[in-house]
Order: sequence, then C-alpha cells, then structure tokens
Amino acid sequence: MDELIHQLNYDFNIQVYLFNNAIENLSTHDKNIAIAWVNKLKSAAGSVHEARVRNDFLYYLVKSCTTGQLTAPFREKPPKGPLLNLLSLLPDEVGAGKDLKGGGKRAEIFEKSPDKGAFLAAQPVPRCGAFCYLAVISKPP
Repeated sequence: MDELIHQLNYDFNIQVYLFNNAIENLSTHDKNIAIAWVNKLKSAAGSVHEARVRNDFLYYLVKSCTTGQLTAPFREKPPKGPLLNLLSLLPDEVGAGKDLKGGGKRAEIFEKSPDKGAFLAAQPVPRCGAFCYLAVISKPP
C-alpha cells in the first residue's frame, strides 16, 4: 500500500512539473485560478482513492493549460470542501472521470469481483490501453 501511495505521489510530482511548464500558456487571471487548483490538489491525498482522484484532476488541469485556455471545471477557483465531493466535476472521458464516478466497465468489474473490488482498488489502472485481470484459484483436494 505504501508503494502505491509512493507511486501516485511520484506521478503527481511529474504532473506538477508539466503544469509548471504548461502554465506559461495562460493569461495572468487564468494562472491564478490554475495555481489555486494545484494548491487544493496538493492538500488532498488522505487515501489511495483520493490520491488517484487528485492525480486525475491534475492531469486534466495540465491538459487544459497546454491548450492555452482553461476548460471546465478549471475556469473558476476550486470549490471549498473535500476533493472527493468534487468528483462529478471531472470530464466524462475514458480513463478517468467515468471510471471513478462509477460508470463504465470498471464499476462492473468491481460488482462481479468476489471481494467487491477491494483487491482491484489497490492496483494501478492505466489511463489508456488495456487492463487485464487474471486470477488463479485452487481448490483443496
């Protein structure tokens, strides 16, 4: 579990580096809003799920900054409250928002899993590409 949090924090730091480069494309007003979002995201990482949500928000913020114009939900300063309460603000693109919000195939995998997804929740899931889950079970003789 500690290794997973370490990896999520490492990924977050890479995205912060990319953010620092991409922010140059923004106006001064938009820079202030984007910095407010990053400061909010830096304070959120109480659990593995929250760290994943934090990383997804930062991914979309960097993507928005790269275009030179902030997109929703980053056009305004971040709302107060826990980051997990803002999950509905994530874009519904494959690989982030839809999976985290409970829609799509990931939720189905969690539902059908014998442990209701406890094992899968701790596993890294790629933003794009394939995700394969293989289980080997042996029955006692």
